[in-house]
This record gives sequence, structure tokens and C-alpha cells, in this order.
Amino acid sequence: MPDQGLRWSQLISEAGLAEGWHGPCDPLVTSVLEDSRQVNAGACFVATTGLHADGYAFVEAAVGKGAVAVISEKPINLPQGVAGLVVSSSRGLAGRLAATLYGLDKAQRDGRLQVVGITGTNGKSTFCFLMRSIFQVAHYPTALLGTIEYDLLARKVVASMTTPPATTIMSHLAEAFEAGATHAVMEVSSHALDQERCSGIRFAVGAFSNLTGDHLDYHKDMESYLRAKKKLFDGLDPGAVAVVNMDDPRSDAIVADCRGRVVRYGVQEDGNQADGRMPDVCAVVRESSAAGTRFDLKIRGTTTSSGREESCEVVSPLIGNHNVQNSLAAVGSAVAMGVPLATVVAGLEAARCIPGRLQRVEMPAGSLRRDPGFTVLVDYAHTDDALKNVLSTLKPLVRREGGRLIVMFGCGGDRDRMKR
Repeated sequence: MPDQGLRWSQLISEAGLAEGWHGPCDPLVTSVLEDSRQVNAGACFVATTGLHADGYAFVEAAVGKGAVAVISEKPINLPQGVAGLVVSSSRGLAGRLAATLYGLDKAQRDGRLQVVGITGTNGKSTFCFLMRSIFQVAHYPTALLGTIEYDLLARKVVASMTTPPATTIMSHLAEAFEAGATHAVMEVSSHALDQERCSGIRFAVGAFSNLTGDHLDYHKDMESYLRAKKKLFDGLDPGAVAVVNMDDPRSDAIVADCRGRVVRYGVQEDGNQADGRMPDVCAVVRESSAAGTRFDLKIRGTTTSSGREESCEVVSPLIGNHNVQNSLAAVGSAVAMGVPLATVVAGLEAARCIPGRLQRVEMPAGSLRRDPGFTVLVDYAHTDDALKNVLSTLKPLVRREGGRLIVMFGCGGDRDRMKR
């Protein structure tokens, strides 16, 4: 986070909002905020129209708390010493301004901070934990923003939502970068993409896991849901990489307007895909048990840094074919960023447990019966597809042992009633 801030004229110029500033004042801006309740002296307040309120209604409150600059979609009467800029749309501007103010835009352009983002209905958290594990094995200090936690290196913050507001994202990334982060992995929700919360992030890699029914209370239909997810890939720079799940029928549509290089991954069950195409990163599952999954991994030469096809065996502690797909997404992303395959595999195998994702409940230390004769697993599955994946993974394992599968499930919140 900057100690001195930037002059208003420099901030809006470097963020691409204006070529020059000829207003009556040029205040020093030390923070960028969209929530008037968080405003303090030196802030730039961006009045954005949200789902439930119009930020314009809070301009006076923001100025009263010390805002020195205001951006709005409507004409504003501001007191002397407060700069103002009227724009056609303020959506996404807070992220761009914060990235500029905190030096993140330059750090991303220079490659000193590389951000990997994943979107999709299921698998985002697992992907992020796998990527962090791979980067840690590669000795890359890595921040993580997602449903489970915000890991900022020097501290961890309990996650309030999958993808926080734009100014929170930028302040967290700036804090992690200051603590030494060279890489960051983050979950990118459809809500965040639709509301442009990730504006200001130049993703080095954008990954797509799958698209199944969820959040239709917000998006209304699957096509709108798809369009929101697609924004991540529409916004990639030409030098970036899109890593997409070839097993999902929506993968081609997701990258239809992507300017970056596209890497496709998939689990091979019967040889080639139905359309004759082969994925760039593929797996053939050899063994699946309660202890994990063993699969053969093959990467085409068009994806590797050496230009040669590479293959190896992976023994993952994670259970199920859906986690093989999550692993392939991480492999494709890491290899595309130049991480050696041996390091990638070591990172996958080091990820022993993803919190709340088929997580085994261990008996407390000192228990008289450390083996109660049954296994308890906790999973975050809260969509029909996610629950189906979990049950189809566990049922064969239970049947093989001659046991029973007992399920207790629920769907938290009161928003998307269709998936119930």
C-alpha cells in the first residue's frame, strides 16, 4: 500500500480516465473506495450503482468523512478542495484506480506479480489450493483469495465472499505483494465478473472448470450465466493463457472471443473426443480408492516450454474423477506459466487435503477408538452437479468394501431456490 499516494491528476491519467486535468484543485489521493462507510481522509470515492443502492446518494456522506475526490455518473456539486469527475459508467473504475494507486498495474505489466484466476460452477477452491501448493513447491510466494480464506502471506483473513469487492481485492493483493508475493491465485465468481469487480487485474492465466446450474436467482438463465463467466476470457491480454475443460460442452463458447492462447484439458475414458480432437493436457485414470487417485498424465508438446510431449504418473491424495479434472486445470495453468512438470506433480501430490472438499473427519487425539469402523467425510457440495460428483465417487468405494453410504445434506442461504 502506498505511503504517499498520488495526485488526482496523475491517478486519473495513469488509469486512463483522462489525458489531462484542468480542475480547480489537484488533491493527494491515498485510497480508493466504493463504500462510503469506509471512507477516510484522502480517499477517492467512486459512486457506483449497486444491486440495492446508488452510490450517488452517499456522495455527501463520503465528502463529510474526508473524501478528496469523487467519481460519479451524475453531475455533482462538490465543496472547494474536492475534485470531481463525471463518467458515463463508473462500473469497474474503482478496481482500475486502486490498481494504479497501489502500483499493482505496473507490477502486473512487469511480471513481478502474476495472477491466476479460475471461474466455473464447481472446483474453484480445489484448483486454487492445488495451484498454491504447486507454486509453493516452486518457491513462489503465493497469495490466495477464495471461498475458504484470503491468504495474504503475512496474515490470513476469513473469507467474507468468494470474490470480494474490487477495492478489497486490490488492497489485499497490494498487501500480499508488499509481503513478498510474486504470484496470486483467486476464485472469480460470476457475480464478480458481471459486476466488474476484477477490473484492474491482468490475469496471466484464466481457467474454466465447468458450467452447471447455479446462481440463477441472479442470472435468471443459463445463457446469462455463461456470458458472465465468459467475461474472464474476453478480457485476457494476447499474452495470457486460457485453460479450459474440454469435457464441458460450454468450453468452446467460453473462449470464443478470447485473445489469449487456449490450452484444453480433459479426462480420457475412450480414447479420442467425440469430435476427434485431443486435449492438450489429459489424464487416464488407473486407480481410485478412499486413499486417493492414480492417473497417467500426458501433455502435448504445443503446451510444454520444451516443445516436447511429456508424460508421467500422478498419485493424488484427492478422491474422484472431478478432482482429476481439477488437477488437470492446475497442471495446464502451471505448465503454461513455465513451471517444470516434476515440480507440478510434486505440488499436486503435496496437496493432502482441501478444507471442506471430501475432507476426512479425524478422530480426536487420545480417543479410545481411533478407528470407529466408519469414515466421515465433509464436502461443500451445494449444487446438484457437485453432489452428484461426490456421490458417484463414493458409492463404488463403499460398494467395494461391502458397506453403506449415508448422506446428510442441505443447501445454505435463501437465494437460488431452483437448485433445491
